[in-house]
Amino acid sequence: MERFLTVVLATCVGFVGAARADTPGDLSVLVEKVSPAVVNIQATQFVKTRASFETYLKQMSHPQKAGSSVRQSSLGTGFVVASTRKTPNTPKEALRPVLILTNRHVVEDAASIEIQTRTVRGSAPKTYPAQLVAIDARMDLAVLRAQLPAEIEPLALGDSDALNPGSSVFAIGNPFGLGHTVTAGILSAKDRTLGLSRADRYLQTDAAINFGNSGGPLFNVRGEVIGMNTLVRVDAQGIGFAIPANQIKKSLPVLETSGHVDHAWLGLVAENSTTAYRNFFKIRADTPGVVVTHLVKNGPAHKVGLEEGDFIYAASANGQARSIADAGALRDFSDDLKPGDKVELKVLRKEREFLAKFEPAVVPPTDKLPDGYEFF
Repeated sequence: MERFLTVVLATCVGFVGAARADTPGDLSVLVEKVSPAVVNIQATQFVKTRASFETYLKQMSHPQKAGSSVRQSSLGTGFVVASTRKTPNTPKEALRPVLILTNRHVVEDAASIEIQTRTVRGSAPKTYPAQLVAIDARMDLAVLRAQLPAEIEPLALGDSDALNPGSSVFAIGNPFGLGHTVTAGILSAKDRTLGLSRADRYLQTDAAINFGNSGGPLFNVRGEVIGMNTLVRVDAQGIGFAIPANQIKKSLPVLETSGHVDHAWLGLVAENSTTAYRNFFKIRADTPGVVVTHLVKNGPAHKVGLEEGDFIYAASANGQARSIADAGALRDFSDDLKPGDKVELKVLRKEREFLAKFEPAVVPPTDKLPDGYEFF
């Protein structure tokens, strides 16, 4: 089972005499408010091991001891969110069922999962069992259910699109088992594409890198969760990545209802066109569009005859058309698709225009990361 990343951000520096409106200052009051909804996670897995020769000889005379396994644990972080379903009111002194979000790689294949809350109103931290109820493999999301004190208020998922690079952020996590550690800094970049076939619109943060913070929340200065810390660049300092909250919002209702999400997949990679490309193929400079740079063999786009170098400038799904101005617009279009939708792409190939019609497939999940990146 994999260990995992942590959390986020660095210091916020402004010009003397020109403080920014979103500079967090003293975060202690806000941290105190949101901390109860951040939980530490310990997932336990039993792994079969190869016995030594001496152990094998012992097992020959004690067959019941054969097939031994080793207990392994992974640490992570999670946070309580509101259910998308209506839930009954519960007295604050009682326990109630809650949803907890974390990374899939923290809890998948675990034989048991325990969560620990921080001190609430002077009480000692307590440990509760949790159950894995849903997984979104492509997004690396997992939904847990547990019975927690009703006084723990769920965290709100904010608008991750509303932040810009330089915005102040902070995180709470469980690095090396040191629960509820707070770090603060800035959002370094948005829409980072790392070459993964999973959701690839990461928020980049100047993150402290520590095992145990995987699945933890990245907050804005209003205490809203704007991302889930997920992976880091291991040969660098302060380069961490979080799943945007707006992507989590799309998956959560489906996850809670069905236990999984089937993401649609075009089976292509496209990039913004260059001036040289437009000049060579005699495409006007003001014509929006993207260039297909890679096709997955036998993927949906490949099967209908798209080729590398094709120029896509418009798309529609189920009759709803939109312009494809850049690679981001194509990603947004793809994010909104469901398997079985009727897709049409308007394509230019060497001054010849044609319409590619097909249905997107279910995206194949993958755990493959590009070189230099790692889950924690």
